[in-house]
Amino acid sequence: MLLFLWNYFKKQALDKMRSGKIMEELSLKKKAPAVLKNKKPGDLIRLGVIGYGWRGAQDVKAAGFGNPEWAAKAKDAADKNKLDKRFETYLQQDDLNLALTGVCDVFDTRREQGIASSTAAIRPNGVAQQTTPAKGYLDYQDLLASDDIDAVIITTPDHWHSKIAIDAERAGKHVYVEKCMTRTMEEARAMYTAFNGSKMKLQLGHHSRAAASHEKAKEIIENDILGPITLVEVTTNRNSPGGAWVYPIQWNSIEDVYQKYGSKNRYATPKTLDWDRWQGPAPNKVPFNLERYFRWRCWYDYGTGLSGDLLSHDF
Repeated sequence: MLLFLWNYFKKQALDKMRSGKIMEELSLKKKAPAVLKNKKPGDLIRLGVIGYGWRGAQDVKAAGFGNPEWAAKAKDAADKNKLDKRFETYLQQDDLNLALTGVCDVFDTRREQGIASSTAAIRPNGVAQQTTPAKGYLDYQDLLASDDIDAVIITTPDHWHSKIAIDAERAGKHVYVEKCMTRTMEEARAMYTAFNGSKMKLQLGHHSRAAASHEKAKEIIENDILGPITLVEVTTNRNSPGGAWVYPIQWNSIEDVYQKYGSKNRYATPKTLDWDRWQGPAPNKVPFNLERYFRWRCWYDYGTGLSGDLLSHDF
């Protein structure tokens, strides 16, 4: 065991030395990418989130409202594994002076989870717990009509992005919308027309472009270390047995629901999930289908395929 540990730390030291040598030879500085300096939070921004699924929960967490269930699991994981930094990173987030005042989702369970996030006891950076829970909405138009919302986060499937964003601009709300921005070029042009010259701000969420590896690649290219670049190859394949976007179909067993939660409210059924409202502007309407709901990226009716979901990051 001692020999294993000695060899392990020896390899770590050698790898670090080699890495430093390579960076030195390439005239690159081994440092984190530059970030904006800490600024004092401005005026309070009251947020509404439209679509509180997997990505919606992540964006709301980044805004300082981690779901209580997530926080408990992340803290437990950190206690068991000191290398798990998710909980620590969350606690170190800046205070952005935000309030989560509205949560819209067509699935009752996810709407309730979003509302629970608004009054989470564990907040980053010592921020006080929000005492007034966010209001829940089934129809996003009702959320946009609310006077206590300044900006919205749109994290619905792609086929809803354009319509909701344009309606938000008309309602006087700033917009942060996840990629892919729209499903079609026509929708993209309509969004451009709506926000071009508008007082409302539109920001597209594209997190990979800010990755440290991309920043370092940019530095290498700008320093002409690689010389003339004539070809760039990228891959968007996900070579796993399950394939791309084959997400778990959650809460698909009544027995599991009763055993874990003691009620039906987390089970996605036509009673707890407004299927017609979810389909909305999709070009092809189909009967209630859990696979299409949980794995919507697999259909062009709702998503943009490999190009929009994955290639867009590299592009």
